[in-house]
Amino acid sequence: MVPSHFKTVMMIPPVTTSQTAASTNTAIIDTKGYDYLCVDLVENARTAVSTITQLSLAEDDTSGTYAQGTNIVALTGGAAVGATSGFVLPTPSSTTDNNYRLNLDLRGRKRYISIMYEPAHQTGMNVQALLFRNEEGAAMPLQVVTTKGCRLVVSA
Repeated sequence: MVPSHFKTVMMIPPVTTSQTAASTNTAIIDTKGYDYLCVDLVENARTAVSTITQLSLAEDDTSGTYAQGTNIVALTGGAAVGATSGFVLPTPSSTTDNNYRLNLDLRGRKRYISIMYEPAHQTGMNVQALLFRNEEGAAMPLQVVTTKGCRLVVSA
């Protein structure tokens, strides 16, 4: 079932990241009043195939920084699935845009959710959040959410 109440929030507007691996991109969203979150990261095709150093979501009771939050293991990428990572980070494409979606059931979660994204090389990217199932408010038009063309879809 596609939820009928939703809100779109631009977490990280379109930017070109630094050419160094230290280019860490973070953003925080307040999820109060919603119980489902889709985070979409769109990354431009790269001139050379490289890796993603970090892609993860964290949660916190206050709107501090990503570092203050607790990683959500199921939505933390790594070289292999293990105690601290719930999915394997994919190798980005150099010929097509790379779309990544992280889905999170917010029931039982902390109020603030943050994302951390760190590419190994320069790339254009943006992050958008879709908040669903608003507990209050008028019904909004139905929106169909698609995962067509996604390189990675992870749900927790």
